[in-house]
Amino acid sequence: MKVSTITTVLKYWLTLVHLIVIQFGLLGITGFAPELRASEVSGEPCLLKVGVAEWRPYQYLNENGAAEGLQIELINQFAKKANCRLTFLNYRTAQSIEAIKNGTLDVIMGATDSPERRQYARFSKPYRNEMLVLYTTQEFAPKCRKKGIVQLIRQGFKLGLQKNSIYGSTINQIQQDSTLNKKIIYFDQIHSDINFVKTHGLDGIIDDPVIVAYKKRANRARESLISCHVTVYSEPVSLMFSRKTVGQEIIKRFDQAILTITNTAEYKRRWKW
Repeated sequence: MKVSTITTVLKYWLTLVHLIVIQFGLLGITGFAPELRASEVSGEPCLLKVGVAEWRPYQYLNENGAAEGLQIELINQFAKKANCRLTFLNYRTAQSIEAIKNGTLDVIMGATDSPERRQYARFSKPYRNEMLVLYTTQEFAPKCRKKGIVQLIRQGFKLGLQKNSIYGSTINQIQQDSTLNKKIIYFDQIHSDINFVKTHGLDGIIDDPVIVAYKKRANRARESLISCHVTVYSEPVSLMFSRKTVGQEIIKRFDQAILTITNTAEYKRRWKW
């Protein structure tokens, strides 16, 4: 592994520990963006429908149906700056992509820009980085740490992926190979815990270390997923807007909000890696 990659991973893990502590309320910190003066808000008010998949600690709907999570805090701050009100709706990831296509939803969070998606969606400026890592069971860990993901799949590694999700160039190449793609098992929603992997007869999944660490802490399980030390993907993510319902003027307002908030010291302390 290159020194730059190791440095990035170390920064990422230090940041995710801080994020999890904040999510569990141990620091008593809530919203972090500066209060906005009326003169800072521009444009006519807008109302946007936001799809929320179960993706703790980034986003989820609590028992009362209210949206919570680290990413929910961010988009609420962006929306306030852009003079928009948000309505949060429960959608699985695969369903939310279809809803963006047909205009049932206006926006979803944590989306990877791609030429295919630009046919039906518009994207904001990136607002955070995402890292995806290969995880496996304790039994398979020694083997997966010695081989690349392509070699693992060729040799029968049962990988679970989420439908309509982007996992970067390496997985994309695997998906373009019909023989290898047949070995992948697709789900509407991936759950980042050992029970999901074992229940579905998988050898591993690909997920965000923040989510996997959160699940481990929340469930207090004796057994948990093990990192293969293989970073599959590391790229910025954006807000994805439906072309059918959201115009460029609204996106420009969100872009300005993203530029303002992501340049604050508090944002950089919590999100930069």
